[in-house]
Amino acid sequence: MMGCGCFLGLCILIVAIAFGASYLGNHKITMAPLSTHKISVDTKFNKGITLDDSSHHSSLYLYNTMPPLDLMFIAHVNNSAEIPANGYQYFVWNLKPGSNVSILTCAEDGITFYVFYGKTNFDDWTDDGTQSWAEDYPLSGECNLPDIPNGNYFLQVNDSNDYYFVYYNPGNLAPSNFQYDMLLYRTEYNTSDGYISVCTPNPSCTVYLDFDSDQFAMVQSDSSNTGDDDDETYPMSWKSVANLNFYLILFGTSAGFFCFVCPCIVFCIRYRQRAALVRDGYSTLKERAGSFSSTAPVARTMPPSSSFSNSSPHRVGQPPDTRINV
Repeated sequence: MMGCGCFLGLCILIVAIAFGASYLGNHKITMAPLSTHKISVDTKFNKGITLDDSSHHSSLYLYNTMPPLDLMFIAHVNNSAEIPANGYQYFVWNLKPGSNVSILTCAEDGITFYVFYGKTNFDDWTDDGTQSWAEDYPLSGECNLPDIPNGNYFLQVNDSNDYYFVYYNPGNLAPSNFQYDMLLYRTEYNTSDGYISVCTPNPSCTVYLDFDSDQFAMVQSDSSNTGDDDDETYPMSWKSVANLNFYLILFGTSAGFFCFVCPCIVFCIRYRQRAALVRDGYSTLKERAGSFSSTAPVARTMPPSSSFSNSSPHRVGQPPDTRINV
């Protein structure tokens, strides 16, 4: 019984460790010059957010409420590349509501242009070819895209997400070339005011959150060395700082309950059940004993007095007369 409870408690601790390992590990984000990225965590389980940025300049802000989304940056990118057989090339931008993208592509026959919404959908496609939440446009070997006016792909962004623009060469025996011209208008959050605190990674820094609050962090990258009008994007990583006291209270209490309190409760229940069985058995025996005492007694008779006729009479309490008469 105790072993079973401790086993359940151990299972809870293992689940807590696995949960913490997945939740508290490093998370990758894609940044562009002068871009911003919101980071939110559960402020019960986490007491802070740490940003690691060893190769690019950035800042980490702490907010109670969202800053205004009123900055606009323009990027004009013209690039070309070669795609190997059964290979792909892509670029990714984290775009926010109000942004828009216009892309003109010149490609050889056989290349397909995809747009994926979010990293999960892009990873699904690279893993097993799943095309959930994606748009695909087979290119015709000219400087246009089918059914797109003026030969342009146009995207008006309504939801914040990572948008993946992919050129895919599906199974051709030879590499294929393509060229694209992209005009990007992207909106960004204005972090110049309204923040609680700010830190600069060197190579990392941390902002701390109030317990059970709505606070969040905002990453802002500085401009790149080549300016803010190119297609350079780069990864950063962040991780949350665990609130160990809350973990201990939540999972430690649960584990202790199953390991000690739960077996005690089971023991008390079984003890009461056994006591009830003993009382029931005693009552049954008592009832049976009462039924035997209430039956009529068996009649017993003394032997006839004649059987004592040769004995001399004597008084009660005295021995019989053993004298011999001559």
